[in-house]
Amino acid sequence: MQSGQLPAALERLSAALSTGTSTTVAVGDPAVTLEVTPLEAHHCVGAVMFLLKTADHTVLHTGDFRWELWSQTELLHQQALAGVKVNELYLDNTYCHPKYDLPARALACRETISIIRQHLPDHHILIGVDLLGKEELLAAIAHNLEVQIAVSEDRLKTCHLMGLPSHLFTTNAEATTVRTISRRSAGLKTVARLNRMHPTLCVVPTGWQPAEKARQTEGADSAAGPQLQPQPKADTHKQV
Repeated sequence: MQSGQLPAALERLSAALSTGTSTTVAVGDPAVTLEVTPLEAHHCVGAVMFLLKTADHTVLHTGDFRWELWSQTELLHQQALAGVKVNELYLDNTYCHPKYDLPARALACRETISIIRQHLPDHHILIGVDLLGKEELLAAIAHNLEVQIAVSEDRLKTCHLMGLPSHLFTTNAEATTVRTISRRSAGLKTVARLNRMHPTLCVVPTGWQPAEKARQTEGADSAAGPQLQPQPKADTHKQV
């Protein structure tokens, strides 16, 4: 949430913290010093883990996070974790169930691109997404397929803040055959209605559907409904 969007009472109590930078926070007891360090969570834009340190105790609270190999290397090189012994670890367990045996993010991205490629240029492409997240996936789709993706004004601003190439996105839905829609509206009725006007493929990258169900939709007729592609934002069961 950006500054100015908080209720006034909370605005006075809020403070911006920089990723990888330690900040000392008053806890009401002069004898206790709490050091707070936000760490990149590699989840969605703005997501962080919190490293909390007192004189004799250290806690790492992951929240929703993604521990890819490349981010593990980056994380281990951060000065904030150098020589730190974590006494307590609060681990995100969003997908802590064997049914969430989902592929690595890079593989899931390639599979999604492959499915969309098979349907271009004959189909209109809808990508069902939440209000936040999947921006890097959208950029990869646009780059690899050499198309622009129509997004909302808010998502375009988010993409700009992330430093993603601006030429990959547009807010003009008439300028391209590939666009994002709300994941909640990416249902059978929507796809059926659009297919009556033009062949339409709807892809929903998500980690919330069990992997088996998501993979069953691969290769399905686009008229049958949205294709659920395994694409979790947080660590999967095996990774946890």
